[in-house]
Amino acid sequence: MNLYNSCINKILQSVNYMIENAFKKTTKCYNGIIVSNNNNNTWAVQYNGETHNITQYGDNTINVGDVVKVIVPQGNQALSWFFVPGSDTGGEGNDGVIFIPSVSEDGIISWTNNGGLNNPTEVNIKGPQGPKGDTGETGPKGDTGDTGPQGAQGNPGPAGQNGADATVNGVNTLTIEATGGLTGTQSGNTYSISGENLPYLKTTGGTLTGNLTGQHLTGTWLQSTAVYELSSSNFKGVCVFDGSGWVYYRTKEHFLADIGAATQDYVDSAVTNAGGVKKFSGILEPNSWTTSSGNYQYQAQINISDMTAE
Repeated sequence: MNLYNSCINKILQSVNYMIENAFKKTTKCYNGIIVSNNNNNTWAVQYNGETHNITQYGDNTINVGDVVKVIVPQGNQALSWFFVPGSDTGGEGNDGVIFIPSVSEDGIISWTNNGGLNNPTEVNIKGPQGPKGDTGETGPKGDTGDTGPQGAQGNPGPAGQNGADATVNGVNTLTIEATGGLTGTQSGNTYSISGENLPYLKTTGGTLTGNLTGQHLTGTWLQSTAVYELSSSNFKGVCVFDGSGWVYYRTKEHFLADIGAATQDYVDSAVTNAGGVKKFSGILEPNSWTTSSGNYQYQAQINISDMTAE
């Protein structure tokens, strides 16, 4: 009998080990206290600070106040259950039924028993892989190291003397470094180097042979020596200056609005408001012409009955 009880304890220890170690990430195991019997193979068990109605597995007798192991697969209380272990005290009793758990590679726990009883329903205690955790917050920036004191600024050196004209004779190769560029001319055996007439537009003026690109040109007067008539119908507008001297353009519609000229829309609206264009007819009699006094102009009067002064 002692050997039998020892085997039972080893099996229970193995079950506890699987529950508390192999399945601790997806299945919870609690020590529960039997509170009351519901008389329908379920018991009111208090664990984790709450009381739940849980199904019993195993035929051993339990009583109110007994401590049992409660299994909660995947945190789902609806799937919770507890197994009733055998007692290691008392007299000679019948051999109990042994339930042996087995877990597959997919995390399915199943049971077998040696008493021909119904085994608990298979349960997936592995569960799906959880989502990737959020990236942790960036740690605080470390303290800036001490900066050594800056040395005192040295005294400026004396200004260099202006360069003087120089004559170099008897050399085949002469290398001169010049930031602004140099130009040269050959006259007989003499080659003259100069910083004048460089291919750059001077600030004092000159002739521009290429295009300028960029943002703004600021000055007092803008003159164009190339004047052309715009013969294309692709008319954009007339150049005007604003109060700050910037050049813009205004279209002919802008100018008509500036001088208050009548637009086509204004004329159409006026005709509509006057009731539209009216047409009258009359008869010009041959003998109705008369000569104006003092000149040779002729005039005639036509009487139209339905035409008024308006």
